Amino acid sequence: MNVRIAIYDFEACRPALEAHAKELAENEEGLARWASLRDFIEKFAQEAFAHDTCVLGQFDPDLVFAFVPVKNLPANQREMLWVDVLERSRSMMGGSAHPYWIDFLDAITGGEGPKAAALRYSWIEPSLLQDVLLPQKLAIWVFFNAKRFVETTLLPQLHKRGFVLVPHDSEEEHAPLLRVKHPSRPTTIFRIPWDQWFREMVGGGYNFLYLLAFAAIYLQKLEQAVAESGEKEG
Repeated sequence: MNVRIAIYDFEACRPALEAHAKELAENEEGLARWASLRDFIEKFAQEAFAHDTCVLGQFDPDLVFAFVPVKNLPANQREMLWVDVLERSRSMMGGSAHPYWIDFLDAITGGEGPKAAALRYSWIEPSLLQDVLLPQKLAIWVFFNAKRFVETTLLPQLHKRGFVLVPHDSEEEHAPLLRVKHPSRPTTIFRIPWDQWFREMVGGGYNFLYLLAFAAIYLQKLEQAVAESGEKEG
């Protein structure tokens, strides 16, 4: 397999990422202030396609984008390359055993079918979208250390608020949502769709502040639901 691989780890990307995020935060409002990954996604994709090179960009310690030229790549070589990229991404993220991964094109389409939905996302440069991504000349695979996000961000905040985790029947390490209960509403199971927030973050070209903001808003809603239940019972 003769696919060249270029790697930009987080230390290499961090200065530019932080500078661009700071600029947006100071000059933009609403969701736009978190859209700091858009320029990097486009530039890395263009570099990978132009030089026929697989480019790995680590845009956060727990997030790796892989820009992979797949035009005319036989299925068996594509599978071998995927395994290689997965292992390199694992290593870049500190050896995460089973990173959660999604396809970027799936994220921007929202599961509606590529052309119908993707073309609505005007932030992606039209020629890149229509000439490269939609014809699947270049694949973008996104790897996420979901385990660390769930265990160090979501669960501590849930436990702090009195919620307890309801185990899944499946042995899957990264269930696409968390199920929790609260003593004040023992018969109610609340579902926390962290994977949906992550997909929306990736598809919109947003940084992790977007994901954290969604988590904070959802936690507030959970607390409100529990409080309202207590008032009714009282």
